[in-house]
Amino acid sequence: NSFIHKVMAPLKIFMQVEKMRAYACTLWMDFVSALKSQDLGPCLGQIVTTIVPYRQYKDSRKPVLKVLRYLIVERRHELKEYFSNIPYIEDDDDNDLAVIMKT
Repeated sequence: NSFIHKVMAPLKIFMQVEKMRAYACTLWMDFVSALKSQDLGPCLGQIVTTIVPYRQYKDSRKPVLKVLRYLIVERRHELKEYFSNIPYIEDDDDNDLAVIMKT
């Protein structure tokens, strides 16, 4: 769906701007919450890969983990067929991320 990619493009850019990062995380949550599973699923790997690196920043850590928990835990039954599209994520001893990914 081209609409999804058109929304994702500026969200990716906003994540790179330190002063906008926390707000961008909120937008990511709103965005993924609004998508139906058949639209979200094919983009799941790309979304996860995009936001995971930003968990290292203090201002975006909790919101990033919230989005990941929503996608991987709360919507597990709807999206599990797309989990194979999520590449291996090095957790760097990140216990919060490990719990989410193993749930």
